[in-house]
Amino acid sequence: LEQGDLIFAVMASISLPLYFPPLFLDGEQIVDGGVTNNIPLDVAVRKGATKVYAMLCGCQEEMRRPVNGFFNLQSRAFNIATQQKYYWDMEQLKDKAELIVLAPCLTFAGGVLDFSQSEKIMEEAYQYARSVLPAQIERRG
Repeated sequence: LEQGDLIFAVMASISLPLYFPPLFLDGEQIVDGGVTNNIPLDVAVRKGATKVYAMLCGCQEEMRRPVNGFFNLQSRAFNIATQQKYYWDMEQLKDKAELIVLAPCLTFAGGVLDFSQSEKIMEEAYQYARSVLPAQIERRG
């Protein structure tokens, strides 16, 4: 959403099917954009960005253990799909814009739907970015 009520946009941005209900705008259901495009590098480039900064959420580690249970299976499938979209976008956009993507290993102890540690996680992400961005920028000249 690019215009309109900010509170509506924020509420729509956390609408995750099965967990948080979708909102409706002009008769259409609105859900978190991450459901189909978790790291919208392509949107930024399409809108004219020539340099894009992004931060991956969570760890991008290899998944070695089998998963059990509906939530865990759904979460694994979502992670695989978003990672593949990210890798596809990075390959397709590498010659169209400078892509600076930070990949901290943030730990969501209670899971991604546990918001009790939000402030701590945001501070970790902020400190990580402060520590690695100068080197990222210098390396790219």
